[in-house]
Amino acid sequence: MTDSKYEIVPEKLFDFSAGVYCGVLMPESVMKKLAKLQASYLQDVQRLLTEHKSELYPSSWTLYYPEGKQTSVYYAETGSAVGVGDIERRIKHATLAHKPTLRPLVFKANSMDEAKKMAESHHEETHI
Repeated sequence: MTDSKYEIVPEKLFDFSAGVYCGVLMPESVMKKLAKLQASYLQDVQRLLTEHKSELYPSSWTLYYPEGKQTSVYYAETGSAVGVGDIERRIKHATLAHKPTLRPLVFKANSMDEAKKMAESHHEETHI
């Protein structure tokens, strides 16, 4: 950490991550290029899946507890309530972009602990 209590990244940064995994932070110029690339890619994916929808199954999962240990099990749903509309809805949801999220406050830190200390210092200064 520098001599100050914390250092904030001065430019707008967008967070691009998948699920609970940490991703990358990018400036707005890169985020705009990514958005265009995603739109083109997802159109192609949606077209492919739609063309082959008769070969697809709805993906489902549940939990079970062998020997008391929580475990997930995945299955291809084949029940009588499953219809073409269900597959089309799932294709639509599966091809939504993971959009980068604007993070208005980003600290420059070497570790999680350092970032926590910076956030505490910033909070103390701004919430007096």
